[in-house]
Amino acid sequence: MGLFGPHKIEKLKRKRNIEKLIKTLFSEGSGYNKIRKEAANALIEIKDQRAILPILLEIKKEGTTYLNRYHLDQILENYDEIKDPEAVTILIDIIRELNINDWRQEKELLGLLYKIKDDDALKPIIQALDDENAYIRTTAVKVLGDIRSNKYVIPLIKSLNDKNSKVRINAIKALGIIKDNRAIDPMKKLKNDKVPNVRIEALIALDIFGIEPNNNAEKVIVYLRNQEWDNLKNFGSVVIDYLGKAIKSSKINERINAIKALGKIGGDEAVHLLAISLKDKDANVKKSVIHALNKMGTPKALEVVAKYKKKFVEGNPWGIRLGMGYDEVNEILIKAGIYRISCGTDITDAFSAAEQAFRTAGYDNPLWENRYKGITISTTFNNGKLIEFSSHKK
Repeated sequence: MGLFGPHKIEKLKRKRNIEKLIKTLFSEGSGYNKIRKEAANALIEIKDQRAILPILLEIKKEGTTYLNRYHLDQILENYDEIKDPEAVTILIDIIRELNINDWRQEKELLGLLYKIKDDDALKPIIQALDDENAYIRTTAVKVLGDIRSNKYVIPLIKSLNDKNSKVRINAIKALGIIKDNRAIDPMKKLKNDKVPNVRIEALIALDIFGIEPNNNAEKVIVYLRNQEWDNLKNFGSVVIDYLGKAIKSSKINERINAIKALGKIGGDEAVHLLAISLKDKDANVKKSVIHALNKMGTPKALEVVAKYKKKFVEGNPWGIRLGMGYDEVNEILIKAGIYRISCGTDITDAFSAAEQAFRTAGYDNPLWENRYKGITISTTFNNGKLIEFSSHKK
């Protein structure tokens, strides 16, 4: 294979012959893919700035075929800084063209951008603040915030007026990290933003600057984010009303955070809202509610837990584990081909018996937990389908 033999690649690497390794990297033909990959590996291991641009160019050309996430990760691991403005421009193009949907790949690409420290190399990032792609604008804002330099405060302040709420939110966070007082007045205006999360982030950032909230509603938001539970207990109905709305959020993480806060604050009104949240369709939300109520440990909190267990554990042994109600589990079992179910009334856990059914229903990693001792479980299969299970104590 002449120049392209593996031993030749190793020899070029030892000699740090960047030019010939790059030439190998750009070799045409699918038959050279393995050698090109080895050339890319060699270039990365040499840790020469000249190697970054050609590798990124190949990734941009080939997508994620032979030069893929591994090479992005290796650049991230082996280089402390990216100095070439053209390499930065290509990296931004890669992010744009890949239309990032995978958080792991996003993390690696952002990690590369975070290595840009040189002013010249940052010019493409500044330009990206005006990109037509909102994701690119958001990425640029994150990078400038990570640099933590007040040299970029003015362009970040401009991004506070971006039409995309994610860009505005990340600009607020970036300015909160940099802590330049020029950002205070522009951020005050965002307390009236039409998007709730923008208003919240503005209040949090202003708190970092030492700007006190104007009213109790604003104080509740700041104290919740800072987890100042003792302070929150002084706001009574204001905090309860706020969390009452939060547990109805369309975002699961916001509902869970509200549940955790209710558990910390305590009181009968908090117990009432937590009881309502036990009707949530998401298993993790219900699990958080049970945990919060148990941590509260008051008679009313424990009474709610007891009623829930009686309804879903005794009537449906595995429902409490998955955070599902009887009807939800029953529907899954029916879809899985179960036609008859026989269960002892005193059973506390039948996960093992139902495992095949849930896997058949598409649950690749069911939340099987403790198998209680002293229970015998019998199953009957027909053509690979679980058609009956019965369980009883020994």
